[in-house]
Amino acid sequence: MFALLGGFKYSMGLNYNGFGFCYNKFVNTDTQHTAGHLAGKYAEVIRQGLDLTKEEFDAASESGNIRNEIYISENSGDAIRKILSENGISYDDNIISIQPSAGWKAKEWSGEKYSQLISQLPSGYKIVLIGSEHDAENNKSIIENSNVPEKCVTLSLPMKLSAALISVSDIFIGSDSVGLQIAGAAGVPSVALFGPTNPGFSNPPGEIHKIVYYKLFCSSPDNEQYCTRDAGKTCPDFHCMKSIQVSDVIKQVNSLTNSFTNKKYQIAE
Repeated sequence: MFALLGGFKYSMGLNYNGFGFCYNKFVNTDTQHTAGHLAGKYAEVIRQGLDLTKEEFDAASESGNIRNEIYISENSGDAIRKILSENGISYDDNIISIQPSAGWKAKEWSGEKYSQLISQLPSGYKIVLIGSEHDAENNKSIIENSNVPEKCVTLSLPMKLSAALISVSDIFIGSDSVGLQIAGAAGVPSVALFGPTNPGFSNPPGEIHKIVYYKLFCSSPDNEQYCTRDAGKTCPDFHCMKSIQVSDVIKQVNSLTNSFTNKKYQIAE
């Protein structure tokens, strides 16, 4: 509707669920029911929308690169440094940011397991739980039920400051969520917990992004974005997320800490 009513001279997009009429030009790609990463499918909309051949598009872009990018302003960087300092965390500290919440309940891991995870994360890291005001109470409970509340804080931040925080983290942990996409765009190593959604569609590309995923009889086929239980919205038990053990996540965290040098995302000048 934004594209339709925004007064744009030209617009292009997907004919998603028949909404192609909102654009001057639309592409008939069914993103949910065809195999492949979503970022690559959206890039294809740009190519076709601009009437470029594959050769022309590849020449104007990094061929095969489906990593998203994000701009973190200097103001946001300064603001998040100040917030961290007020909570006893230096920009130079090793930071693990965790987003326990996701777009809907079926994608979320239990608070109890997050508490156990925090207790078992490698020493030497400060842990920051992020989310909206709606998530604050749950995040506080997760910290209080861990064995190391003294090295944890929970912050309820607007999106641009959450992005700035993730960008200065050494590792991000969370479900298929906006936080995961920010980590991918900022080049921050991540451990993603997937259940009712297909990691092949949305996990950030690259070896610094690890996946924990148990494929069950009801999980997404390779060419489907969501599981057979309407992305978990009609699932009675969320067994795919319950199958993920704390040890599975710790294994991937250790893999990242052993393999990659910590590099802070460069805040824009």
